[in-house]
Amino acid sequence: MSQGNKWCDFCKIYIANNPLSIRTHEIGKRHKDNVTKRLATMQKEGAAKEKEQQQAARALKQIEAVSL
Repeated sequence: MSQGNKWCDFCKIYIANNPLSIRTHEIGKRHKDNVTKRLATMQKEGAAKEKEQQQAARALKQIEAVSL
């Protein structure tokens, strides 16, 4: 009976849907590198978003100070 395939979001590939294939894939260098890259990207995006929010808050405070 076929178990189908499992999609790896990090590597953008299908792997056999059985514990051995999944584990082998997840301990592989390619998968680990892709996970590391994704985490780094998420951290950069989070930092950029936080910086943008801080700039918006500062701009709003400046506008409020001028209008008073």
